[in-house]
Amino acid sequence: MTKAHWMWLASSLLLLSFLVCILLAYILLSAGFVDDTLIARNRSDMLSQVEAASSSDPPDVEFLINTLDEADWFVAAAAAQRLGQLWQSDKIESEQADVVIRSLLATLASGGHWWRFGWDRDEPEFEQFRSVAIEAVSKFGPEVLPALMNALSSDSLYEREAACWITLDMLNDGSVERKTLAEQNILEHIENLAQGDSGERVRAACTAVQDAVSDSPSP
Repeated sequence: MTKAHWMWLASSLLLLSFLVCILLAYILLSAGFVDDTLIARNRSDMLSQVEAASSSDPPDVEFLINTLDEADWFVAAAAAQRLGQLWQSDKIESEQADVVIRSLLATLASGGHWWRFGWDRDEPEFEQFRSVAIEAVSKFGPEVLPALMNALSSDSLYEREAACWITLDMLNDGSVERKTLAEQNILEHIENLAQGDSGERVRAACTAVQDAVSDSPSP
């Protein structure tokens, strides 16, 4: 064989090896290898750290915020829940509230972890996190409104949807009045999303807000 043939063969083998590695990585990730070997085994320890961070005096808010990006959605949900509870217990400083809210909304904008190829958005832990995080944000009441308006204009349909559910939670628990939402043009923005957003789930969430507003008595 000529030198050119050897070089072609070596290049072909190298390409084949690269493709095999990609295929193996795809199989391992899609089969839940990362979950079984890393995430699940680490869950108990991470939950203990979340509990310790929320129970310390003062609470380690920075750790809890960082844990929102944890690979395990179950652990991230625990951190989100603690942040909402700490705010309600007056254990989060006012200057920290904006960072907490923006961090929760940023995580809600996520459609899943990249190594799961977006599949984890269909798993119970992912939906559990979203429900808990939405509830946690709503606990901040009027503090949320500036960030909420930005979330309603987000490029992420997940964040726009979450923003509508947050609004609905606040209306239902009375932490924000319909009049306030109208004065800040939030209701108008939600109406526009309900009528013309590209995401079906966004339209459904925003329509739910409109229905709640229609059913509530005018101030």
